[in-house]
Amino acid sequence: MLKFGIHPYIWTDQWNDSSLPLISQAHRAGFDFIEIPLVDLELIHPRAILQELNNEGMFCTCSTGLNQATDITSENKETRQNGIDFLKKCIDLTAGFEARFFSGVTYSAFGKNVGRSPSADEWKYAADALREAARYAAARSVTIGIEPVNRYETYLINTGQQALQLIEMIGEPNLKVHLDTYHMNIEEKDFYQPIVQLGCQLGYIHLCENDRGIPGTGLVRWHDVFRALKDANYQGNVAIESFVASVPKIAAAICIWRSLAPDGETLAQEGLAFLKSVAQEESL
Repeated sequence: MLKFGIHPYIWTDQWNDSSLPLISQAHRAGFDFIEIPLVDLELIHPRAILQELNNEGMFCTCSTGLNQATDITSENKETRQNGIDFLKKCIDLTAGFEARFFSGVTYSAFGKNVGRSPSADEWKYAADALREAARYAAARSVTIGIEPVNRYETYLINTGQQALQLIEMIGEPNLKVHLDTYHMNIEEKDFYQPIVQLGCQLGYIHLCENDRGIPGTGLVRWHDVFRALKDANYQGNVAIESFVASVPKIAAAICIWRSLAPDGETLAQEGLAFLKSVAQEESL
């Protein structure tokens, strides 16, 4: 049975100790897990999070996005090393939560646009750095996800097949593709085939509407998504990663300039109810 999770940026713009009640809030809303954003690492305390997860009978996944200072595709060797060190810290935190999946834009700086297609060197830089990170993660029973995002947010990995190409270059078994239906709506030809083609290489999926609003209110072909997950015998977890204007820092970062839902709680509850109904209809 699928486990449904939620990204807390629907409620807050930064994870810190004051965010711990969001674990209970996610549980009350009907979610099985929460996705912890690993951004401000010094504000994240694994023991407190793990205790709260255990108290609520929840688990977590983790995600991040590299930036200019941690860009593993940089020509600068020191910057690439900064990225490797940052990924290792994220992996340590993930293991500290007793989580098993860490993903996101783990392959290049989020938002990087160099005005051309990626070079062979940039692919190699990403593969070499992630190979080291994957081996480090394997010793801690952590799988790393590669999340394709749209062309406006990265120039390197936009599709599931590109993510798979990078994983094949890396050559380590504990890497999986992390799809997101918001980005798929822009970059893939449909929703069914990319999921089925990845098969067991798909490790995680964000279930997001085409406008980041409430799932079920837009253009995403949700029955195709869940039918594909069933046909691919998908064994991973699914999570809502959506955003609302009432969290202005996050809304501004991803260019939400109008209200897509009354508030995060409405989006979470209505979105979850809709997604569970489609999953049930597709016998998942």
